[in-house]
Amino acid sequence: MKTLPISIALFICVWCCDSFGRDEAEPINLEIVEDFSRLPYRFSSAGCTNSWNFPINLDTSGIPGLFIVQNNWRDPGNLSSVIFRWEDRSRDNTIAQFNAPTIFIISHYPGDFDRDNIEELAITYLIGDTVWLEILKPFNADQLRILVEVGEDLDGSGSWDGTVFAFNDFDINSDGFNEIFVCVSAGFDLFPRYLACVDWKNGAVAWKYDMPPYISSDHTHIIKDPKSGRDLLLLGAGALCNGVISDNLDDCHSYLICMTLDGRLLWQKQVGGKYTHTHPELIDYNDDGTPDIVTEIYPGEDESQAKGIIVVDIEGNTLDYITLDKHLRNMQKFDI
Repeated sequence: MKTLPISIALFICVWCCDSFGRDEAEPINLEIVEDFSRLPYRFSSAGCTNSWNFPINLDTSGIPGLFIVQNNWRDPGNLSSVIFRWEDRSRDNTIAQFNAPTIFIISHYPGDFDRDNIEELAITYLIGDTVWLEILKPFNADQLRILVEVGEDLDGSGSWDGTVFAFNDFDINSDGFNEIFVCVSAGFDLFPRYLACVDWKNGAVAWKYDMPPYISSDHTHIIKDPKSGRDLLLLGAGALCNGVISDNLDDCHSYLICMTLDGRLLWQKQVGGKYTHTHPELIDYNDDGTPDIVTEIYPGEDESQAKGIIVVDIEGNTLDYITLDKHLRNMQKFDI
């Protein structure tokens, strides 16, 4: 039995943002006062539901820029925005602002999609029941929008309950531009649920693969098979338990899934049952210079709490099990 060279931790993050508006019941008095804490008016929360700040490489200086996601920042109108700024104080200025006609930007994924050493930003959101992917280029003011999917309200709730995440990228057709991987999923409306590769340069979806379980979009990896030299896509997928089945997968189990970059399933490994999830990370477990995979494993079909770790090679073969004394909720890899 070996000790894993990783640290496992659970993070609970609460992001909040208030944009403030004056309480309309109170009169405005603009009289100058010496003590600013005694201003004769108060502010109450309104408008922007959240504001998230993330780093992005906007040049080759090594000093990161910043993009700010502001959901539902203007009311009424259901308008969200992304603002690009320089983060260092010597260039503390706004570069560009892009607006999206949606109440909520679901995902935001930066990457050098056109391979010019400057990152662009992919965002995903819904307008009604339509799923959109946008590529934002702050310096060119380019805003390329691609229709990914149109959902359907099958359970009669009044709207489709789907979502979409952008999570990885790779130049799969060797045209000099990285395609973007997205996952589309739904809840009680059941469909559609799939993994897709979006060729944003040509405004098309290159391929789709039905995916009943939900993809852990922040735990996906592109790895190289040392035997074949192929680049592969490794996914963790969790159980929604709505009874959706496709090919060898269903949404009542969690899996490790390995696929080719042109959308073919190589192998899947079941690691849990109902209401379970998986968050795979990569390590060189047996010190052979090739990546191996570690993730949660659950003790039984109806057990929703993980109490162990499974180690798998990139061909899906089990290398080891590690039993834990405590329940495992999430996994992150650190160099400590």
